[in-house]
Amino acid sequence: MKKLVPILFLLLFSFCSNKRESNLPRIIVPEVDNVVEVNSKHMLQSQPELLGLNFTKDTSVIMHKDRNFNKSIAEFRHDTILPKYNFKIIIDTTYDFHYKNYEYKWLDLIKKVDSLLNLKYSMREIEPDLIMKVYYDKLTKLRRNYVQAFPLLVYNYENKNSYIYTGVGCHQMIQEAKDLDGKWKPIEYLNNQSIDVIIPYFYKLKPKNYLATAIIKYHGDFKTKIRVKIRLNNYYYYSNEITGYINQSQFNDNFLNFRFYKTLEPDLDDEWYKEKKEYSLLKRKL
Repeated sequence: MKKLVPILFLLLFSFCSNKRESNLPRIIVPEVDNVVEVNSKHMLQSQPELLGLNFTKDTSVIMHKDRNFNKSIAEFRHDTILPKYNFKIIIDTTYDFHYKNYEYKWLDLIKKVDSLLNLKYSMREIEPDLIMKVYYDKLTKLRRNYVQAFPLLVYNYENKNSYIYTGVGCHQMIQEAKDLDGKWKPIEYLNNQSIDVIIPYFYKLKPKNYLATAIIKYHGDFKTKIRVKIRLNNYYYYSNEITGYINQSQFNDNFLNFRFYKTLEPDLDDEWYKEKKEYSLLKRKL
């Protein structure tokens, strides 16, 4: 009987060690070395990518060749108004996760092009192929690297199918954090092209099923609360709040006017630029 005691103890210890911190399904990603820790001094672009759709248990990341579900649904018109569904947005911090396809370093497109040409032209006067070479080659190299991340789950509490209008990307979402005054402020922005280009695509999310994407896990010297703000079908949703670390300089959004808008469209009035910036920071609905 005495010999059985240590065996039972080991079995109990093994069971407790393997017990999950939550009942949420996990996104299975390949094991890789040299995962990047993102410690950015700048606000970065949010780049959500669909990782899984209509699952209730652990699932592997959807491969590009399997993404044929992103089809235009015939019964929806381009101007269809969808309801606000009962969705729950969840940042899962209970396991180590990593993903790629992020622009996790600051790539200042305008300065790099100016430096290359030693000119101060606007982008419309620069050969487009040259911009592609300077910027997108660097961007492609960045996106090959895996970075520390968190899975983000969208859970459909409805007892019926829900439809999510996607536009160009998976969805429009950014991370927000509390500043020194305890106010929520964006630490990411959307590319304005994902707002302007209209493609009538929808995802069908089945009842009591999940949709998955991912967000960067930031590091820095400022401890604060972080959440995700997401716009689905032109309604706002907010995730659970988590404790994290960022750099306070990530709150600075002054560059947005010039990085995209005034450089691309220098002849429009200030109100137009203001609206574009608010769209990028999810402060204005479509």
